[in-house]
Formats: sequence, C-alpha cells, structure tokens
Amino acid sequence: MTEADSKRVAGLLGQAVLFQDLPMQDRERLAAACYLKTFRKHSLLFLENQRGDAAFLLVRGRVGLSRQTEEGKQVAIKTVKPGELFAEIVLSKSIEYPVTAEALTEVRCILVPRAGFRNLLNDPDFRDRFIRLLIDRQIYLTKQVQYLSSYDLEERFFRFIKDQFGSGPVIEPGLSRKDLASAIGSTPESLSRLIHRLTVDGRLSWKGRYIRLMNMPDSQYEQTDRIKQ
Repeated sequence: MTEADSKRVAGLLGQAVLFQDLPMQDRERLAAACYLKTFRKHSLLFLENQRGDAAFLLVRGRVGLSRQTEEGKQVAIKTVKPGELFAEIVLSKSIEYPVTAEALTEVRCILVPRAGFRNLLNDPDFRDRFIRLLIDRQIYLTKQVQYLSSYDLEERFFRFIKDQFGSGPVIEPGLSRKDLASAIGSTPESLSRLIHRLTVDGRLSWKGRYIRLMNMPDSQYEQTDRIKQ
C-alpha cells in the first residue's frame, strides 16, 4: 500500500465508530497494517464459525449478515452500509466469525488484521472504547434475531425498508428481490407474493429500481424505532 493509499485508509477508518475518536496518528499506524479488497456480488466474505483474523470496514456496496438458528434456519441479521465496521469481535482474540457475510452487490472493504489492531490495545482508553462497542453491538444483534424470528414477513419487510432506507415515499433499495428476500429471512417466491398483495391493496408500487410507499401509517414503524433505541 502506497503512502497515499495509507492516508486514504486512515481517513476511511475514521468513519467507523470504533476508530472515529482515535488520533489521526493512531489511525495512520493501524492503516499501515490494513489492506483493501474487492468482492464480487454474491461472494462470501466469510462464513459463520470460520476462524477469523480480520475485521471489515465497508467502503462501497452492501453486505448482508446472517446467522443460523438452532433449528438450522439461516436468519438475516443486518445489511451493512458503507462506513460500517463488522466482524470486529475477532479483533479482541482468536475467535470464529459469529455470522456469515455475503456481498449483496460488488463491495470494496478495508480488512483490519487482528495483529495490527492488538498493537493499539496497550492504550487503556482505546481498549475501554472497544469493550463498550462490543457490548452495544451484541445487544443490538440479539434484538435483531428476536424480532426477525418473532414477526411475520410483512412486518419484517417494512421494518427493513424503514431501517435501511427511511420511510419514503420513494426509495431506491439497490437490491434485487432475491437479495432483499434474503435480508429479511424469506424466499424470493414468498416476497413476490407479498409484493403482489401489497400492490393490489394499493400500499406500494415496485417498478424498476424504485419502490413507492403509499398509505403507510406511522405505527408501521414504531416497533423498529423502539428496537433501535
């Protein structure tokens, strides 16, 4: 990595909650140990229970995180957006990835190796911020699993739309129906039936790249807002 690339990576690292409060010199030191990598659409970045040695910071595209339940069902947990750090738990120690990560589009990531990161853990303030982040993220993921497994497809669809793209009225998800179905723990066939019903009911229109939401009460999103708090 060139010096210019290293400085660019250091700037991008500042988008992540975990690193945004670090002095620039610390981020530059960490950036020197990082590297950029591009993944093709639908490729797997890593698998659940695979031994991990690096965290990922998404620079471009969208990544879907999923987890297998005790019943063997693959449940979508979150869609990662640019600027978000994920799989950061492997930075603390040698551990398996807790989820599976799939590129929903072509993606560009910064890989943050555990070895380089641990050099910064000698700083007590940095270590405290890292621990707080892990606790907050674990609580969030647990709540995501609970609500995705507790609510029907229609509710999961509208919660996902609100959480990822806002309440409209017109959004451009940038995802195929297949990828959106995966993100909400459904099948493309079930999602297509839902879209058809909502279209007939006059509640949305999905034409080309755009979804138009119509006649949606605010109460449709109240639970999503409470879960994120």
